[in-house]
Amino acid sequence: KMNKRYYATGGVRPELAKTILGNEGFVGEVYSDLGGTPTIGYGFTKDALTGKNGIPSWKEYWNADGTSTGKKMSREEADELLEKIIKPYTEQINNYLSSEAIDNLSQEQYDSLVDLNYRNGIGNMKDSGVFKAINDGNLSEASKIIVGSPDLNKIGGKQVNPGDAGYNGIKARNLRASAPFSNLDSGVDPTVDNMAAELGMPTSDVYNNLLA
Repeated sequence: KMNKRYYATGGVRPELAKTILGNEGFVGEVYSDLGGTPTIGYGFTKDALTGKNGIPSWKEYWNADGTSTGKKMSREEADELLEKIIKPYTEQINNYLSSEAIDNLSQEQYDSLVDLNYRNGIGNMKDSGVFKAINDGNLSEASKIIVGSPDLNKIGGKQVNPGDAGYNGIKARNLRASAPFSNLDSGVDPTVDNMAAELGMPTSDVYNNLLA
């Protein structure tokens, strides 16, 4: 079960940190992501670098005229910032789920929601219906929403479609996030089969590679 006390202190489990770091990658200077959003570190944007609670301000890295200040971020700095930056995303999850729903989630399921919120934002999470499904105890529906909802299939605020840049990466990331909510051991989860077909990959590759 979830160690809620750990999250209440802003802690980030190594497994969650590894997931976020693997999904986002590290870049030490401001760059534009696939959606055109200026980003630095482990996917840190202006929304993450608030200038509060020990977090540097985005203005340190980005000028008002839309150009970089030239300031860089080391991997060590990004590692130290991750826990502080992730904390609000965990708090948002807690605000939209009932206490009972949270108590019934496994740690892996909760971590997946935090990772999804970090990438998509709480508005898209709410609009997708994933919170309602979890509050209703319908984890199978939550899995399908994570994989298939247009609200969780966006880059730079815009929905991506097959053939668009980044589409396969987003779909693969959503598939990994949905795994803790699915009974994958049965080998007959229609969500996985549908995703394999949509990505043009053998189902075995989905199991062996994407969910490794």
